[in-house]
Amino acid sequence: MSVDESPIIGMFLAKFDMKKGNIIEWEEGCSAFQNLEFKALPSGIHEANDDVVNFVVPQPDNPLKFCHGIAYFDQNGFDQDIRVSGQVDRSQVRMYSLGFILNVEELETDKYVADLQNLLTTWMDLKDYRVFKLFSNYFKNRHIPTNNQLTKKKMIDYMPFWITKLGPLIYTIWKACLINKRIIILNPAGGSFDMCNSLALCLSKLSDACASTNAVTPQGLLYTIGAIDIDHLNRIEKGFIACTSDEVLLLKEDIYDIVIRLPPIGSIEDMINVDSHVTILDSAGVELKATHHDLECFTFFFQGFIEDSIVSNRINTQTEPVSWVQFLIDNFYFWLTAGMIKPRYYQDIITTGEPIESNGTSHILEYFERRTSLLYKSMSLLLATGEHIILPSDLLSLQLDCFSVQDYCFVEILALKWFQTSISVKRSDYWSLF
Repeated sequence: MSVDESPIIGMFLAKFDMKKGNIIEWEEGCSAFQNLEFKALPSGIHEANDDVVNFVVPQPDNPLKFCHGIAYFDQNGFDQDIRVSGQVDRSQVRMYSLGFILNVEELETDKYVADLQNLLTTWMDLKDYRVFKLFSNYFKNRHIPTNNQLTKKKMIDYMPFWITKLGPLIYTIWKACLINKRIIILNPAGGSFDMCNSLALCLSKLSDACASTNAVTPQGLLYTIGAIDIDHLNRIEKGFIACTSDEVLLLKEDIYDIVIRLPPIGSIEDMINVDSHVTILDSAGVELKATHHDLECFTFFFQGFIEDSIVSNRINTQTEPVSWVQFLIDNFYFWLTAGMIKPRYYQDIITTGEPIESNGTSHILEYFERRTSLLYKSMSLLLATGEHIILPSDLLSLQLDCFSVQDYCFVEILALKWFQTSISVKRSDYWSLF
């Protein structure tokens, strides 16, 4: 492979300077790209000892298209040898991010982490901070494959982790992806950008399922964004999925539709703690929860993910309460049949597939792709009747919640987005559910 064929089209070293702030200390092939020092050193990254940041930057000759970027961050701010009387000697603090700019066709960024980590840690150990020959030599010979192995888990392999963490909210997000919502994931103070980016990638795979329907363009995956991107976000016309630690972005209600607020995630205790749960808010600050049908689907299809009783308790807090109408119908069936028969909106769930293996990323993606395809086909059949007013019971054929106003709104938007058809759900007619 020649240098011209290498996916790496640029390389740079960003530094946090105590006096100047974020600066580019060295670069090759990156002079046409703007704000790399802010992309590679996002707000809040100084709270980590090291981290990996993914991002995108507009192509210089076509601002509507992007190149991928990845940077490895390292610092010595937590080292004991720069402390004097227990206090950090700020004059000795070194914070750097070494990054690559990759061509637009290069989608697999995980494989570059090992080289970036090895290069930056080796260079920092040399402590000669004005000599960049190590980086220049690598960039000159970037067409030569290295033997470095992956030093971390692939981002997509965190899918089972995020299914467990999100619980039934994964369905809320899946539906937001299907109607091309603009989604921002808020990284908490001290949170890992690498983990946050892994969630963005996993959610983008749910959005990619739309491609099989030819109904709507999947959301753009922007990875890490910051305050410097506000103007660009205002110009984006389609949906996107992005991560940020800049809460100021949430004050700009016109640039996003929903925000996913992550809790600190540093241990298995963080993952299962009832008080450490993910919340989803719309741009008006209203919390969005999973529907009761979403909860039923999650406990059936992802039962292997919720064996712990603490996780089981937490997912119930992420779900809408049962409506009075459903409560009455459930109790009517219970007393009429002595608990032997459940209403058909429960029975439909178990006819749509088998439980998913708890370690199977590919099985999770296949499940949501299948759900998306079935939703598209069922929606096509429903709209083929020519009816513009549908009943709550019609949502059963779509495998949605026939009692949830949230799903009524989703179906109405979906018909408009996917089929350019205006419909409404007759929200007071529940007799067909008996």
